[in-house]
Amino acid sequence: MEVAIDADPFVRESDGTITIGSMSEKYIDAYEKLYNFVYQNDNVVSLNTHDDGTYLTATYFGEGRFGMTVNFLKNTELIRDMNDDFGIVPMPKSEK
Repeated sequence: MEVAIDADPFVRESDGTITIGSMSEKYIDAYEKLYNFVYQNDNVVSLNTHDDGTYLTATYFGEGRFGMTVNFLKNTELIRDMNDDFGIVPMPKSEK
């Protein structure tokens, strides 16, 4: 599984098991930047509401309370009646 930073943190072994690969400097740097953006930024609200079934991030975005959200495409049905225009863009990739 390759992630958006062009570094694979997991390795599929010959027997099919998945193990954690080497954590390269590039991977660690990208992780730290993302972590700081999400958790050290007063302008970012981090909610994991997919797992608890409330889908509050999609609901709040649909109500115009969030300027942007990172969500599953299937949650677009939850914002079908949204008054604001919105677009869907792919996750950004890191510079190589």
